[in-house]
Amino acid sequence: MILPCLGWAFSKIFKNTWMSNSWFRFKQFLVKQGRSSMKVGTDGVLLGSFVDVANSKKILDVGTGTGLIALMLGQRSIAQIDAVEIDENSFLDAFENTEASPWKDRINVYHSSFQEFARNFPPSEEKYDLIVSNPPYYHKLQEAQLTGRQIARHQQLLPERDLLYYADRILKPQGNLWVIKPYERYEEFKESGKKYHLFPVSELLVRSAPEKEVSRIILRFAREKKRVESGELIIQKENREYSDEYVRLTQEFYL
Repeated sequence: MILPCLGWAFSKIFKNTWMSNSWFRFKQFLVKQGRSSMKVGTDGVLLGSFVDVANSKKILDVGTGTGLIALMLGQRSIAQIDAVEIDENSFLDAFENTEASPWKDRINVYHSSFQEFARNFPPSEEKYDLIVSNPPYYHKLQEAQLTGRQIARHQQLLPERDLLYYADRILKPQGNLWVIKPYERYEEFKESGKKYHLFPVSELLVRSAPEKEVSRIILRFAREKKRVESGELIIQKENREYSDEYVRLTQEFYL
């Protein structure tokens, strides 16, 4: 079984709570994160809550980290889920978390890079209806400088072109790729997707608060060009309480 890259909390209180605890409890599962470089964070929760899992029988979570997104999609679907994670410590947390979950018979975690996993994907194997990833997004550090959390968040180990190229290889013709990205990377990533026959068909713009600029974007890519459906989500209201939309989106998971 395998893991994702997580990150991004909207307030110091929530960030410190998530990053310092060795575990995080959701309604139906527990995420242990004592070894993982990337802790439970808002990016992963958003993506795991928002992805459309309807009609998906086979799902792949790329860079699963603690296994959070795989677990969330396990709760929301009846699909068979594979998850891949390159970092050994994160893989160990993800493996234990999924094995302790109600969906352990449907989630397999693999200790591997996504590139290696896709290259070794058997030609006779059924491809994926859905690929989901909270990918690395730091891209200015030298590889020799990277350790722990930086590795998990650094795209040298999973360049955008590799994510798109290998997703194209193992995604069904009618399948979808879902990712969450920093908003400033949107245009470049969208243009890169076209080279691999993947086109944006929906987007969710995310603000941490009404007065803040858009910080993240959740994107769904498909093979067929369509008019892009666009929406917006604000996490917190002016009084710093969670917005009604965010509560509705995540209510299946938060205690």
